[in-house]
Amino acid sequence: MRVDRGTFLAELATVAQACRGERELLGWLIRRLAAIFPHDSAIFLLRPDSASPPVTVNKEPFLDLHRQFFANPRRYLPGMRKGNLALQTEGAYLDTEVYTFGERSNLPFYADIVRPQGITNQIVGEVTFRGQPTGTISLCRNGRIGPFRIRDRETLVSLLPAIGLAQAAVRVPSAPPNPGAAQPVPIEALTGREVQIARLIAGGLSNREIADLFGTSPNTVRNQLHQLFEKVGASGRTELAVWALQAGLL
Repeated sequence: MRVDRGTFLAELATVAQACRGERELLGWLIRRLAAIFPHDSAIFLLRPDSASPPVTVNKEPFLDLHRQFFANPRRYLPGMRKGNLALQTEGAYLDTEVYTFGERSNLPFYADIVRPQGITNQIVGEVTFRGQPTGTISLCRNGRIGPFRIRDRETLVSLLPAIGLAQAAVRVPSAPPNPGAAQPVPIEALTGREVQIARLIAGGLSNREIADLFGTSPNTVRNQLHQLFEKVGASGRTELAVWALQAGLL
């Protein structure tokens, strides 16, 4: 299915501003991707250092299989080298293109985890932000729908940078708010776009990354940011991020 990238980016930006956390965003994401790449089930495994459980669609009966992988990585990781290399070089891969039929029949990862779910083919993509992996998304089909095609992989690759940006935007920064500090202005004094920018700045995004998310230019974001500094009485990005935290934007 053809996807209008601009429409998808606009929807993603809107949801990133409206939702209250990373898992809510990712749940929306894998459901939204079903309209682009119809799938029977999907899973988003969060970045490697995250203790959070995966975000899933139609995977609940099989989550014990995924826990089995994390309990015994030495059994499964060697057989996944080809897929991991494809992620590093291409950003996404079709498992039917990377692994032979024999590998998909005999590798422990397929024999123990993939095939018991009835999966016949899947498309796997790695989401990154500033060069660091933030998660892996797998969209799976069990044969009732035709196999994923190369154009599906290419489409997913084109969407991955925006997904990484949106994912980073909804993460809460590590710096805690200071409840005793005064708020220069109430949230109601800001426009909707100014609220969005304040939240993204608090999430650590650069002007260019915000521009990419909104489909504007870095110069436009810079001008909006300067007006925002003046409005909330912030001397720079750090003070604006603190104000956003105190105002409950994250």
